[in-house]
Amino acid sequence: IFLQNVISPESSSRPSNFEMRLLLVFCLLSTWALAQEISIPKPKAPKGAVLAILDGCGEAAWPDGNAVGSSPTPELDKLKSKYPYFSLVAAGWPVGVRRGQMGNSIVGHQTLGLGRTEAWYPQRLEIETGPGGAFWSNPALLSALNASKQGNRRIHIVGLLGTEGIHSDQKYMYKLLELIKAHQDSTPFRVYVHPIFFNLMEGESMDGLVSQVQTWFTENGINGRVVTVHAKKYAMDREFKWDRTKKFYEAIVGGVGDSVTEANLKSRLRAIPKPSSFTPLIVTEGVTAGGLIQSNDMVVFFNYREDRMIQSVRALGIGPEAETFTSTVAYPSNIRMVPFVQYSTAYTWTPVLQPNHPVNGLGEWLSKKGFKQTRVAEMYKKRHMECYFSGGIVYEAPFTGESRNTTFPSPSDKNLRPAMNNRVVIDAAIHAIQKGTQKLVAINLASTDGAGHTGNYTAARVSMMDADKEIKRLYDVCKQEGYVLFVTADHGNSEEMSNLDGTPQKTHTLNNVPFVVCSEYYMGQYPGYGVQPSLAHVAPSILEVLQIERPPEMIAPLVQLLKIPKPFFVTGVVAFSLFVACFVLMVVFCIGCVCGCCCGCGVRKSHTHKANEVPMGDAKYSQNPMSLSMG
Repeated sequence: IFLQNVISPESSSRPSNFEMRLLLVFCLLSTWALAQEISIPKPKAPKGAVLAILDGCGEAAWPDGNAVGSSPTPELDKLKSKYPYFSLVAAGWPVGVRRGQMGNSIVGHQTLGLGRTEAWYPQRLEIETGPGGAFWSNPALLSALNASKQGNRRIHIVGLLGTEGIHSDQKYMYKLLELIKAHQDSTPFRVYVHPIFFNLMEGESMDGLVSQVQTWFTENGINGRVVTVHAKKYAMDREFKWDRTKKFYEAIVGGVGDSVTEANLKSRLRAIPKPSSFTPLIVTEGVTAGGLIQSNDMVVFFNYREDRMIQSVRALGIGPEAETFTSTVAYPSNIRMVPFVQYSTAYTWTPVLQPNHPVNGLGEWLSKKGFKQTRVAEMYKKRHMECYFSGGIVYEAPFTGESRNTTFPSPSDKNLRPAMNNRVVIDAAIHAIQKGTQKLVAINLASTDGAGHTGNYTAARVSMMDADKEIKRLYDVCKQEGYVLFVTADHGNSEEMSNLDGTPQKTHTLNNVPFVVCSEYYMGQYPGYGVQPSLAHVAPSILEVLQIERPPEMIAPLVQLLKIPKPFFVTGVVAFSLFVACFVLMVVFCIGCVCGCCCGCGVRKSHTHKANEVPMGDAKYSQNPMSLSMG
């Protein structure tokens, strides 16, 4: 009836206001239907997921010293522009360390693998060393102190001096000294400090830090002194280079090393160009005072990062062994070991802080579901991919269905080989992918962290470019084999390699890291008001894409099924049809207006009527020729 009224010159009436409004509402409803979005039909689950961790590859807007941002990375740039991309928090509380503290490889891998934030030791120490905290009544420390009172009252303190916070923080060494002072009686303890040095924070120096220790002893009336001084290279090796650990052992037990007097110690430390690499220094007065480790002594290790203390603690707690090293320095018997944390499940000494036992991380959850998985890394990041990605030191043994390929030797000089073993690691990962049986292949590319720690800007750029090239190889294989690639990092490093004064910056950073989900079927979703995307969102996002329910312990993912306009799918056909119908009606309406006007004009030309009278069947009415088209 509506069409007839519009296009028929013989129609007895023009379109009513109701009909015009109905047409308008019809057009608006169809347009609204077109604007709606629906989730696409759930795609077939991918064969598996590949997680590539670019170690130490952060993001920084500051151009100076930014080896990541200044390097040409065409593959990563392409993936970021094509797929869902996020900038993740990798430092501070969201990854389990103290507020304002840089991230590191342990908490980075642990948070990536658990899919939630787990308080790491610095957080716990910050709480427990406060007034009235559990530290002051810690059973492991009090038991050892009481035993020392009954024995020779000799206490050795070993650990990394400084405030970098990754491996230790000297503030907790001073808390320990306060505890020793509080339990001292008329017969004082004899305290011997054996500091270790690595990367120093801005404003710190080795001689300055040693002076602080000596000053504290003097001001607090403690019978203490610095006896030996060590570098990370020998005291904190983690690549099973036992010849280095042997030097640490022989220095702290036998006094083997470069001798120096207390008067010359500070100048000698100032002359050392690299805090992380120098042969052990033996303070003559300390040795004369009996400061080397002897039988029945109490030894406290205050480092809270496990991986770099395992070998040294084993050397002192167990002694030289056939599978580690042999030494002419006799091993002292009955040493009372008090580690701040459990450095290995193989060690039975009671730690100051008991390890966490998180459950249902990504690796454990996939194992429970009956899936296979592979971890790939070089020796430099072996333990991070093996136990910390699983949830911590308590997971040194692999899960059911988990295989590990983490024995590729890492180069000693990252300046000369900044790419390290990226190609070998990716070759092993590709081999695992092409098997087609692995639900997860987790990979660590260590080059951007290893080169970043050298302070060599050029080496870091080379490492970044090589990592980008290997990511391209990995992505191509993933597409061929039906796997989804996820690219992220565990913490920042190479993106900020210079301080404001131009000096090299070799430590980790507070910067965010990238996260790319290489699937065209998913889009990003905001994690919630006040919630910043962090490393904890990676594991649940992987499970979301794999279409595997996530455990209750994990937080929500950062991705959801892609939403696109309805007309591309069956449910959108109706809306599209309505739109077409409305468009046709409008066209016909306009044609009817034109035809009506033309017919009216023709009638006026062929008949003698009044100028404004148009014949419409048997009726006549006065009509402006433009009124209908205007309507």
